[in-house]
Amino acid sequence: MAVIAYPSLVHAATLRNSPLLAAAGTLLLITLVLLPGLRRGRLWAWVALLLSVIALVLLAREPAGLWLPLYLPPVVLPALLAWVFGRTLYAGRQPLIQQFAAVLRDANSPLPPDVARYARRLTITWTVLLLCLSIVSLVLALVAVPDGILFQAGIESAFQVQHTTWSLVANVLNYIVLGVFFVLEFGYRRLRFPEESHDSLAVFLRKMVRAAPQLVTPSARPGRS
Repeated sequence: MAVIAYPSLVHAATLRNSPLLAAAGTLLLITLVLLPGLRRGRLWAWVALLLSVIALVLLAREPAGLWLPLYLPPVVLPALLAWVFGRTLYAGRQPLIQQFAAVLRDANSPLPPDVARYARRLTITWTVLLLCLSIVSLVLALVAVPDGILFQAGIESAFQVQHTTWSLVANVLNYIVLGVFFVLEFGYRRLRFPEESHDSLAVFLRKMVRAAPQLVTPSARPGRS
């Protein structure tokens, strides 16, 4: 739900030019980051949340400053995911999509060479796509007016976009692009490899979510590419 709630709240704040909603978006973001500690009753997490609320109250005196934390997720999250995919492309490592494919099929049945090649190329594609989304979000955050990063720094950019344009791309279109690409690739894969067994989209998503924790780790398993 947070994946939908956060960008929706930020986009609503942008459309209404509402400092209150912008502060709520920042508080939601901070709460999500601190959530593991809050759930465990960690004192540091609750103190950090209290200090964040105080900081937001102080920032409310300069509403433009409330937008700065909201520029981070559309830049940092895709870049982080691009790194997760991209680091598995190094020599001696198994591309992330190959790892998923191996886990989701019979453990005693190795990936056919054409499937392994496709999985590697798909890993590269996801890396590039996520990195592009991150870069676009960063550029728009820099040149947005008003309240963009350069605007707040007193720097006039030769290229400018409306703040609502930044939000439309960063908080709406980016998610649509990822969702559409995921669904189209899922459908294409069924046509590209009809001899392979294929789950429904819902079943595939459940399996992928279950497999993700053991794969998205700093130590990728080596394998053939």
